[in-house]
Amino acid sequence: MKKLLMFLSFIILVSYSNAQITQPVSPIFNYKPASISTTDYQEWLAPDNLQASFNTLPEKIKNAQKAKSLIALRDSIYTWRLDILNNEWIPERKTINIVYDAHNNETSEMEQQWQWEDWSNSVLRTFSYDANNNSTNYLHKVWNNNAWENAYQASLIYNINNKRTSVLWQSWNSNSWYNDRQYTFSYDSNNNIVSSALQYWNNNIWENSLIYTNTYDVNNNNTSVMLQTWNDSTAWVNTSFDTLIYDANNNETSEINYIWDGNAWVNFLKRIYTYNFNNNLTNILSYSWNNNVWDTSSQANYTYDSQNNLISSQYQTWHAGNWVNYALQSRTIDENNFTKDLSFLEWESTGTKIIRGYRTSYYFHKVMGIYNYSSLLNKSVYPNPATDLLTIETPFKSTIEIINIQGQTILKQQLQQGKTELDVSELAKGIYILRMNSNNKTELIKIVKE
Repeated sequence: MKKLLMFLSFIILVSYSNAQITQPVSPIFNYKPASISTTDYQEWLAPDNLQASFNTLPEKIKNAQKAKSLIALRDSIYTWRLDILNNEWIPERKTINIVYDAHNNETSEMEQQWQWEDWSNSVLRTFSYDANNNSTNYLHKVWNNNAWENAYQASLIYNINNKRTSVLWQSWNSNSWYNDRQYTFSYDSNNNIVSSALQYWNNNIWENSLIYTNTYDVNNNNTSVMLQTWNDSTAWVNTSFDTLIYDANNNETSEINYIWDGNAWVNFLKRIYTYNFNNNLTNILSYSWNNNVWDTSSQANYTYDSQNNLISSQYQTWHAGNWVNYALQSRTIDENNFTKDLSFLEWESTGTKIIRGYRTSYYFHKVMGIYNYSSLLNKSVYPNPATDLLTIETPFKSTIEIINIQGQTILKQQLQQGKTELDVSELAKGIYILRMNSNNKTELIKIVKE
């Protein structure tokens, strides 16, 4: 799992649910969510955590069976807040009335807040999808004067490879939608994000705000990230630059963040990443540049169960020669590797007194279904849908299977590192599962034959 090196004072709120259980809100803990790749995170950030708003999309077991996998469809989500004075958990919010379409995509949900010893309506979210199950619209309504009112919406557009190319955010004003901001993404031939840009709507035109530019190695690992901001409506100005290094397993092992002082890049932050024998990230050690030396500043420790599920994330600061607790996240995982409960505790600066806490429980039913789970192996599969040739790019030797919806293996083949083209012209039109085993990991990718 790779961590994002963000710039300067970017503070990341990582919402694991609508309940807004977050990672620590601190400049020194600007970590992205575990298991999200560096450049994927730029997409994840763009719609202001839109993907987290889609939190009831199915989770999938890694060791899925054939073409049909066990997935969890959440029925409700309840969050409690820790009452520090009375040392008890009190209701905070709940997400209910979760509805799915025939493809197990969530189409709507309602959030209620606990107020005055009763539940009151708060937020209504609706989601739309295209034929490839890409989320195309997110509509956010709020409860006001006993009725649902539009608040804002996001409209998403994708390219032929189902990669997001733009996100338009609009706000509701009385009776119509008004542009607010938009994010645009460009990709290279391997479907890696080359740039991601933010613009704001001002005086009926789009004005530049910031842009990320990325580079990659031959294994499609993100090796550098440059952030530039728009200065006085005239030109892009350097802001920060990140360099990232990887090991033989394509795990990110270190990164250095530089800031632009007007003339040159200057050291700012450094992080060192440690992994266990299963390539699970176990520690992030952070340093800040101070008086021409790297000073230890913070660390994050991650623990896993026997199924490689992340079960705890501990965050600490370095103070007077000792590690001081800052925050702790804990997960409870069921027998099928689905998250049942998530808790968050935060300490005050000395690490001796808890000042905030949340707990979220997920209630779901399990079904057999097909789900696109394609983030683990750092590979590209395109075009999708495919007509004649399906191209697969992977940095590892792999075994792939194409499986029909009846669970029958139609094709099985060994792949070498690099690019392989599969002839799928003889396949009947329809939906298939591409199962790939590589680097001791298995993933399933839904592909469509046209």
